Amino acid sequence: MSSRFSSILKSSIITKKLFNQKKFLSNTFSGIILPEIPEKGSCCGSGCQNCVWLVYAEDVLNAIKNHPDFKNKSDRKKVYNNIELLLANEIEDPNLREFILMDVRSKFN
Repeated sequence: MSSRFSSILKSSIITKKLFNQKKFLSNTFSGIILPEIPEKGSCCGSGCQNCVWLVYAEDVLNAIKNHPDFKNKSDRKKVYNNIELLLANEIEDPNLREFILMDVRSKFN
C-alpha cells in the first residue's frame, strides 16, 4: 500500500510542477515576466475606467518598457505586434478585445 501511496504522491508532485511550469511559460514574453492574466469572469464588460484588462495591458506595457531590449526603437513595432497578439489571444470577447487594443495603441506611441 505504501508504494501505491508513494506513486500517487509522485504523480501529484509532477503534475503540480508541470502546471507551474506551464503557468510560468504563459506569463513570459521574450524573456520578460508578465503580470498574471485576469481570471475569467473578473471583468464586468462595461468598459470601466479601471477595467482589469486595462490594468493588465498597462502592466504588460510597463514590464516591456522597463526591459533593456525595448530600448532599441527599431524593435518597437515588433514588440507592439507581439503585445497585440498576446492580448488578442487572451481576451475572448471581441468588443472588449478591440477596446483594450485601442487603449494599448494610444499608450504605446
